[in-house]
Amino acid sequence: MDPYPPAVGRYVITGLLGRGGMGVVLLGHDPELDREVAIKLLDVRQIGNAEAQSRFIREARVLARLSEPHIVQVHDFLTEGPTPALVMERLRGRTLREIISTGGPQPLQRVLDCAWQVLRGLAAAHAAGIVHRDIKPSNLMLVEGGLYKLVDFGLADVADGGDLTASGDVMGTFRYLPPERRRGVEAGPPGDLWSLGVTLIEMATGERPTADGQPSCSFPGATPAVSAWLARMVAPDPVSRFPTAAQALQALAAAMPDLDRAPLVASDSSHHAPVPAELPTSRSLGSPSSRITGTVRPLRSLSRPLHVPAPENQRVRIPFVIKLITTIWIISTAATLLAGWAISSHAIATQEARLRNNLASVAASASLLVDPALHLRQSVHPDATDPALLRQRETLRSYANFHSEIRYIYTLSALPETPTTGVVQFVCDGSDEKDSNGNGVIDPDEAIAEPGQRYPARDWPDLLLGFEAPVTDREARSDQWGSWISGYAPIRDAAGTSIGLVAVDVPAAHIRGLREDFLIHSLVLLGSTLVAFLAAGALVAFRLRRPVAELQRGMAAVARGELDVEIQVKSQDEFQALAESFENMRQELRRGAAIRQAFEGFVTRSLDGQSSNVTDLGGARLYVHLQAKDGRAEGVADRLAAAMPRIFHHAQVHGGMPERVVGGGVSIGFATADAGDLPQERAVRAALGMLADLEHGPGSLDLAIGVATGADATTRARELGQAGADHGLDLLVRISDFAPIRPAFYADRCMLPGIGEVVAVKGAVSG
Repeated sequence: MDPYPPAVGRYVITGLLGRGGMGVVLLGHDPELDREVAIKLLDVRQIGNAEAQSRFIREARVLARLSEPHIVQVHDFLTEGPTPALVMERLRGRTLREIISTGGPQPLQRVLDCAWQVLRGLAAAHAAGIVHRDIKPSNLMLVEGGLYKLVDFGLADVADGGDLTASGDVMGTFRYLPPERRRGVEAGPPGDLWSLGVTLIEMATGERPTADGQPSCSFPGATPAVSAWLARMVAPDPVSRFPTAAQALQALAAAMPDLDRAPLVASDSSHHAPVPAELPTSRSLGSPSSRITGTVRPLRSLSRPLHVPAPENQRVRIPFVIKLITTIWIISTAATLLAGWAISSHAIATQEARLRNNLASVAASASLLVDPALHLRQSVHPDATDPALLRQRETLRSYANFHSEIRYIYTLSALPETPTTGVVQFVCDGSDEKDSNGNGVIDPDEAIAEPGQRYPARDWPDLLLGFEAPVTDREARSDQWGSWISGYAPIRDAAGTSIGLVAVDVPAAHIRGLREDFLIHSLVLLGSTLVAFLAAGALVAFRLRRPVAELQRGMAAVARGELDVEIQVKSQDEFQALAESFENMRQELRRGAAIRQAFEGFVTRSLDGQSSNVTDLGGARLYVHLQAKDGRAEGVADRLAAAMPRIFHHAQVHGGMPERVVGGGVSIGFATADAGDLPQERAVRAALGMLADLEHGPGSLDLAIGVATGADATTRARELGQAGADHGLDLLVRISDFAPIRPAFYADRCMLPGIGEVVAVKGAVSG
């Protein structure tokens, strides 16, 4: 058939897809449904061949009885014209023969994925009483989305059909024929399983089966469970094989890893478990490069006005101006207090440093007035009646009277146990006895210390340091005589050896008074600033009242759906810029509303007479949550307009139908085609196609997708999509929905707050 006709029936021929010994496959276009189709024509040279025509018609009837995603779908069968025409779905992809020829042996996961998918197609065929009878690599096609499809049912046998050949000749590729067929015995479903098992072994090893040998079920990567499963698939005796593809599929699921034993992945992790290097996917979903950086929800429909209370009817609990004044006052007061505290602390520290320097000098000068010999003698043999001690006391007292800030002056000496106990002894106390409490009696703690009187200095390390060099207390200390800052200087003999120390005490109450004065001044400052801010707030409130009210009026009108509202703000400041931003937002909303209404109309027209089909059959729901990649709202309407056709294309390829606009995205339904169909698989494949397509697409949008099945599928899918947007995960599926389709995809289990355990799908095994 060369050249091919320009049209077959209503289908316009646009190209050639393939040619074989029995006929030709042409690329056509269906003008009524606006889709591409594949048209298989019987070669004109076979028109007189009754057996060829019988096979061709039989293939059409067989495919018409099957509706399964893993079997090529038939759209139409035409008998008018010089040759019958079989109109099928247009498949884009490669045959398994091409994959093995170019890629060599395939990893185990892809081999098992192929087995899992093809067995599902065969299970549907066997359930309908159909045996394919020609399973081989060239009749298995991997199409877009990682989906394997069974093609070429020209040799298929049905329960009421018998042999296709009048002569009883064995037909099919000999090396893939089961042993019973080679012996001329009719083969049932176990024959298809033998052919598939041989095909899978070739896929795993890259070596074609021999025409007379028994295939080996052991190859690199095959687990004992998988090898045992394959051995039963290719058992020489058909009785030893699985009776049907459905039972083989069930056994395969048991031989594969269990999802429930997969590790959990934390929801805030930016990395999923790595994809094995030998099984790369087109996209590692959930990786840092695809994490969501911002969310811009599509515009809410404004076709129905919303009830928004008028601004004048809204009760304001705390006026804005009061909150503004309070906030500014608190911040400014805190800043003032911090600054005052820093300044006063610095001033007080400066005074304390000056006082300490003076104390150290005063103590050092006083140490020169002490007689070292007398001090040493009194340290060893204390004698309060020693005339020399009395003269020394008067000398120190005169020195203290000369320095009016000194309250106490005395000398101390160390004891043998001082290094361990910290206890020292008084030698000469030059202080005056004073009735500090005014009771008319000099109490023991008001009298001067006698030579040899002990004093515990363990908690005052600076005093102990005074035996070596002039020092002062780093902090004010308190004892039975009050609160003090003291200075110390060593008493040295003629050889320069320290034999004691002189201490001078200065009251520390005035330093505490400085801090109290700071607190009083701070309270006065707080009151004055509050009055000032109240006055300033009144002026601010008067200035803000008009532009704020105008902006509030405009925003409330937009919330009610009134997009023609205009606001007037006459001020050359930030309020004018805010009014201009409001106007830009209003114009963008008007454009977005027009696109949204057109989109909703498109969805409504698409659902006429079809949405009930999806609902009645249960099926799966795919919720696409849309957001701008750059996190900006500008031009979102244009991005949506560019992205929607691509999203719907991938949904349509896998049998999805848009249902409704929900929140920030769109819900797409996937009806259950038959009892063995897994609509969530088609939904996941459609989602992966959308994600890969829009990764660098013109829409500049990120997608977060949820897939669910069951009575609450729409709600759960929306929850998953929104959770994916919140946690930076592209495609989430409930574990119960993912378990039946787990062999076909890479995925991680995740624990999400408020959602529980879900599966984050990363890619298709055969993608």
